[in-house]
Amino acid sequence: MTDLNTVIDANPANLYLLEGESINSSGQIIGLAVDSDGNLHGYLATPKWGDWDSEEMLAPVRLPESVRDQVRRQLGFGRFVPHPSVP
Repeated sequence: MTDLNTVIDANPANLYLLEGESINSSGQIIGLAVDSDGNLHGYLATPKWGDWDSEEMLAPVRLPESVRDQVRRQLGFGRFVPHPSVP
């Protein structure tokens, strides 16, 4: 296993890659990342083969809010945040 954070060339969104979920036959990996504000993001990591590179592949993937909410629930994010009491 390899920590993908140690092998990516550039991280324009300053994301920390949390986990890889799936990999296809081309070597592309999709997974979850988190930014410095604690927001979850999906990512697509595409390996470089030789000198080939594409700016399009560096574009961040934006998940719909409904998917982000589902991931937060499944990962238990917010479970330990105190909720304000209702008078």
